[in-house]
Parts: sequence; structure tokens; C-alpha cells
Amino acid sequence: MTTSIVDTDLAPVTTDGTNLYLYYQDAQGHIVETYSSDGKSWQKSSDPVATNARSSPASPITAYYVERDANFGGKSTIHVFYFDTAKKLADRVKVLSSSSWEDGKVPDNIASAPVEASRLTSGSYNTDTSGWNPDGSQWVYFHQFTGSIEQLTEIRRTPKDPVYAEAILPEKPGESLADSTLAVSTSRGEINLFFQDHERNVASYENRDSKWNDKKVIIPAKDVLIETPMAAARSHESSGTQHLLLVDQSKPSQIQHYAEGKLVGAVDQFYNGTRLGAVPLKSTVVLFYKPVNPAGSIRTKVYDGGDWKDGGEVVPAN
Repeated sequence: MTTSIVDTDLAPVTTDGTNLYLYYQDAQGHIVETYSSDGKSWQKSSDPVATNARSSPASPITAYYVERDANFGGKSTIHVFYFDTAKKLADRVKVLSSSSWEDGKVPDNIASAPVEASRLTSGSYNTDTSGWNPDGSQWVYFHQFTGSIEQLTEIRRTPKDPVYAEAILPEKPGESLADSTLAVSTSRGEINLFFQDHERNVASYENRDSKWNDKKVIIPAKDVLIETPMAAARSHESSGTQHLLLVDQSKPSQIQHYAEGKLVGAVDQFYNGTRLGAVPLKSTVVLFYKPVNPAGSIRTKVYDGGDWKDGGEVVPAN
């Protein structure tokens, strides 16, 4: 038996710039955690994150770190969002100092809002003491229907409960596909949200200082798999390069790396039906993916500004 569902999301988190966590759905359908302090040696946590996740198809999963969580007395936390067996949006929270998981509060009207086919993505901002988000603002994105038209929605904690929802560019609904993969990256005063539009182009919305800008096509449909997985990460160097990983239409398909919208090159062959995750780590970007061989395993590739290097096995195939 393989150790994970084939199409599980891969949701990585880094906490202090050294520790890495990956959240995924195992073969029993549980959302589980594996952890590394050096990016090389990985240890699966004994207790599952959630045992009530949707498993057929695999639940979307997204996760983020909050350095000073206002809901938990300023303690550091990790949040994991997913769809439960009732097809509702759920939040599980771990206080890092205690390593225990508990339910986060998601109002029922928000929990039931995402369409069944929606993907999830999320982000947080932790490192600013100048007033932009000093207490760890949190964002989660999904698709919901407004009438008969799909709409990208953002839910926020700024900085604590209650969670509230806002439509993104409500005057322009229906620009993104309801089942499109979503990917997001954040930096001070800026959020970049990536999706596929109805022509299958990869496009983005950009939020600068709390104002969303109109859709911008980043990569044309001819260069992108029809239903491509995506992962985004903004590196931590002073320039804050925007990295986007997705899959092309070549045969066999390749995972392609774009930096600031420009093609850098292929990372590895794509294992059909799987998903991608990426996270910045110090001066590098770490990609989580399922290789063609050994099928069923989860590995990393690490980008340091040169070539992508093999980062080793995170989860064995069986």
C-alpha cells in the first residue's frame, strides 16, 4: 500500500526559517504531518492532524504559520485548512509550544461557502513591526458561487477571530475557473494570487496595500497543462523574487519554473494527477512533489539561484 493518496495536496510550512513541516493526506484519508529540522531527515508525527477529511476525491489542503497568533495569546501556531467529510471548510490549529491540535473557529456560513470542486490556498504575514500587520494577519482563498457565477473569495483573521469573508474584485466575477488550482505568495503590503482563467491561461490578481488590481495573464494557455497544479513562493532575499511552479503540455509533461513571470526551465518530469507545494527557506525555494519513480513517494527539489538540486525523500512510497 502506498503511504499517501495519489492526488493529495502537498502543503508545506516553514516556521523559523529552519524547521519544515509538510501536510498531506495518507492512504487512510487522514491529514498527517511530517517534520524536518534540516530539510534532509524527516519524521512523521505520531498523531494525525485530522481524521475527518474528505478523501474521495482528496481534500484540498493548505497551511500557514503565525508567529504571534492573537487567538492564542501571541503564541506561535500552524493552521491547516481542508474540507471535512461534510464538504465544509475546517481549520485545525497547533500551538507549537504544546504540539497539540485543536479546532479553529470557522463560522458555518463561511465553512459551507466553498464550491465542492474548489481548491484552497492561504498565507500569513508575520515579520512586520511597522504597523502593516504586526499581529500576524491570515488569509485563505477559495471559490464560491455568487448566484450562478463562480467567485474568488478571501477570508481573513486580522489578527484574530471572527473570520470574515470578502469577494475579490466582486465587480468582475467568473474570471477564474471554479476548479482551478490556486497559489498565493505574500510580502510586505503585497499579495499575489495565481489561478487559471476560462481560457486556461495562468493569471493573477495582485493586492497592493489592501487594493486588488485587475486580472493579469502571466503565462499563456499554450504553455500550461489544461488543469495544471501550481505552487508559488516569494524568496527571502532582499529583492523578494516571485517563483511559480506549474506543469507544461510537453510529452511527458515537465514541472516548469518561472521567476517574475519568466521561464527559468524544467525541474523534473511530472507524475500525472499529483500536486505541488513550495515554500521559501532562507535563501532557497523548496519544491515538494511526487516523482515518477519511485511512484508514490514525496521528494523535494531545492533552488538556490542556480540549478534545482535533489533535496531527498520526504515520504517513502510504501
